[in-house]
Amino acid sequence: MERARSYVRAHPEKTNADVVIDALIDKSDDLAALVEPLKVKEYTVGLFRRKAPQEVKNHSALPVRMSPENWAAIDKLVEQTKADNRSQLCVAALDAFLPKLSGNDNSDD
Repeated sequence: MERARSYVRAHPEKTNADVVIDALIDKSDDLAALVEPLKVKEYTVGLFRRKAPQEVKNHSALPVRMSPENWAAIDKLVEQTKADNRSQLCVAALDAFLPKLSGNDNSDD
């Protein structure tokens, strides 16, 4: 996520983990709503369940090292928000938290 890397460069006192935690804290009241549009939609056709096609977004990996306690806290947030997984929750929080890159409205960078 280029926006996260740019934010860390502008705030050298912060690690990638700090930025993720800051985003989760700052957007804590809105996390469920932020995650909802990112969730995989499923539907039933007869006896079968299918996943609806989703728009593919270019989310590059952001390496994050956290303590087991922080991962456990994120796992609780995943359960509370009904996010599909940790990555989905973190992407939703980061996208809402991080400033847009100047001259680029694409939130996926």
